[in-house]
Amino acid sequence: MSKQINMAEIMTPIDQYVHVPFWYSIREAMAALNKGPKREGCSSTDRVVLVFDNAYNLVGAVRRLNLLQGLEPSFLHTGDSKKRSQRALFTVADDVSLSVVDVEQSQKNMRKRSERPIEDVLSPITETLTVDDPIIKAVFKMAKVDVGVIPVLEDNAVVGIVTVDELFKAVSTFVL
Repeated sequence: MSKQINMAEIMTPIDQYVHVPFWYSIREAMAALNKGPKREGCSSTDRVVLVFDNAYNLVGAVRRLNLLQGLEPSFLHTGDSKKRSQRALFTVADDVSLSVVDVEQSQKNMRKRSERPIEDVLSPITETLTVDDPIIKAVFKMAKVDVGVIPVLEDNAVVGIVTVDELFKAVSTFVL
């Protein structure tokens, strides 16, 4: 019989994970991710930035892709900014005529949009785990989340994060 793996064994402690306050801009969150730590066995910094409120409660998470989407012009999206995947009434096809786009002006506009609040691209936290939860529970919960991370709680406080990468690696030890 194999040893049961719990979240305390595979999580990344919260102090080793990139996190920012809710009042940060998209630009500030991007800078935090770029400066974030590289962990052993990982080729890049964290893929997600965690967002906390004034009372240090975790309110959401933002993927790198969401940060990039936050730089897109608003005409590419319809209505609700929280439904980022919903595209506008037209699409811009990959076309040779796009080479006439004013790159300098586009970059200037991106810089301006990067000052938007991070909450514009934030995904709320919908699932949590505890340090004692077994790996099977994490597998089922991870399938429900959009951001690929789940906070790990101890005494109702966030003490760590389980990422899809960490979970995959742990599950692989008994599946393979």
